[in-house]
Amino acid sequence: MNRSSATDTSYLEEKNGKWRVSLSVPAHLRKAMGKTKVKQSLGTDSLAVANELKWDVLATLKKQIRDFERDGKAFSNAERLRVLNEAADIAKVLAEHPVKDHQSLAGEYLGNRVTEILGAPVRYERLNAWEAQDDKEMNAGTTLPVYDKEREQLAAQFMDIAFHGGVTIGKHDEDFKRTG
Repeated sequence: MNRSSATDTSYLEEKNGKWRVSLSVPAHLRKAMGKTKVKQSLGTDSLAVANELKWDVLATLKKQIRDFERDGKAFSNAERLRVLNEAADIAKVLAEHPVKDHQSLAGEYLGNRVTEILGAPVRYERLNAWEAQDDKEMNAGTTLPVYDKEREQLAAQFMDIAFHGGVTIGKHDEDFKRTG
């Protein structure tokens, strides 16, 4: 049975006497987006008018969610696996060289790759005075980027695998004995 535009409130919610479109964010993107719903005001107090306007706004909000997912702000399992496989390949190449040469061989590339994995910061925070005392290079009030937690974890895993994964302990032991 069809709903009348005077009673249909699907995708709509009322706030302060005005109607707005509300669309749930897919579960796998909620953490990355930092919200469970995306909303946009329609600027009208008429439910009938809101029902006419909501379809274009819904299309815009759905596109916004798709673009967020496509821009790589949230990694799919396949993308995570690809990044970790890349790190394993780097580790295999580095395993053929002494540990002391790893930084000079791949340090710059890995740093750039980690920057790509981290993406744009989700926000910036100021360094508090009690935090600045521990790190002499940064002053209180310094603005620091804060990245998505999942991306930070993936970047850390990438570095850990690239520098330490795929290398046998015996290889490290031989290098240590030669330099010590």
